[in-house]
Amino acid sequence: MSSENLILKPNIFKSVILLLISIACVYIGYLIILEPNTKLDIILGWITLLFFGLGGVVVELIMMIPNSSYLRLTREGFEIKHLFRKSFTRWDEVSRFEVIDFSVNNRNKISIVAFNLSRKNKNSIIVAILRQIARQLLGFETHIPNNYGKKPEELAKLMNEWKERYAPNNTLNDQMANYNYNYNNMGNS
Repeated sequence: MSSENLILKPNIFKSVILLLISIACVYIGYLIILEPNTKLDIILGWITLLFFGLGGVVVELIMMIPNSSYLRLTREGFEIKHLFRKSFTRWDEVSRFEVIDFSVNNRNKISIVAFNLSRKNKNSIIVAILRQIARQLLGFETHIPNNYGKKPEELAKLMNEWKERYAPNNTLNDQMANYNYNYNNMGNS
């Protein structure tokens, strides 16, 4: 693998664990449906079965198919393939990559790598509106859908290194765009 093309794949161990958890939840939903105490039990059983059956088992099985998901870094930018859907973003179209944390009641912290798109990135009006809403709520427009076997901090650092190496003239413009955005929206916080 050359230093100008790096492919990162999802952590298969994590997918296997999530698949097993999803299968266990599908089984629990099935048991609830078999011996319900109330009509609500039947509804909850079906919701559990469908959510973990489709959202967990099916998605994790797809993630295990070779080349269904990856992150490819190139001189021009990065390509994300997630559940067989590809998207390519040039390095000069993104701001700095940052790690953001989510938690419920300060437990079970989930960390993701997020970034904002520059004005060079062209989107449909609906996507642009959704990204602006995400930016207002979370501080970032979009994110990398997987950590690809790395800790979020490692992935963000790697992405920033590639961006700085292949789009070095863009760093000051990104800082100014983020400064202008933050300055213009200080009263909205």
